[in-house]
Amino acid sequence: MSDEKAASESENQPSPGRKRRFAGWPARLIGSLQELENAITREHAGYKKALRLGVAVSLLVHVLALIFVLPHITGRVSRNIHPELELVVLPPAEEAFSLTPPAVEVPAPPTPMPRPALPRPADIEDPDWVPPFIPHDTPPRLVNSEEVVRILQERYPVDLRDEGVGGVVLLWVFVDSSGTPTKLQLRQSSGYDGLDQAAQSVGQEMKFRPALNQDQPVGVWVAQQIRFEFQPAEPQEEAEG
Repeated sequence: MSDEKAASESENQPSPGRKRRFAGWPARLIGSLQELENAITREHAGYKKALRLGVAVSLLVHVLALIFVLPHITGRVSRNIHPELELVVLPPAEEAFSLTPPAVEVPAPPTPMPRPALPRPADIEDPDWVPPFIPHDTPPRLVNSEEVVRILQERYPVDLRDEGVGGVVLLWVFVDSSGTPTKLQLRQSSGYDGLDQAAQSVGQEMKFRPALNQDQPVGVWVAQQIRFEFQPAEPQEEAEG
């Protein structure tokens, strides 16, 4: 029993050769790390040398360019002047300011055209006024229309007619039971006081057939329109000789 135990203990214990082999690993590892560090240091030193060499070469090239190339460029530009520029002669400042501008003829102003008459509407007492409705079944009817047209041409304001000014006037007219207009009130102005007054004077010359309510004549209000239109005179044909 003791012999077996001693044999097993002798097997578990490392041999002297194995101990010497493992004992050399740390030294070899440290040596490998030192060799790697030396290689990196040598490579880094090589990069520094290359960089210094490149900077030195670049400075040398720039210095040579400034010494040999730049003087030739500046000298060549200064000598090649365009010959036409030498022929330009500027006048003295006093002579330039003494020049007088050419005379300019200003045309006479055109003859002013005559202005048309300014619109001036007549005063309307109450623009929203509407006459009361009076019952009737037959409205009044104008019976002297041809005479009204003649009177309208006679009372057309001359100044407005010569300037070609026209317009429309609306009137409220009260036609009594006999067909006579007894009241007139301006409903809508033409924009010209002269036309409004002429329309009211023409309205007083109208004659109507009176309105009827169950066959009985009655007085009613009617809306009457009077239009002023400018019509140029037609040229008369010369009599054949």
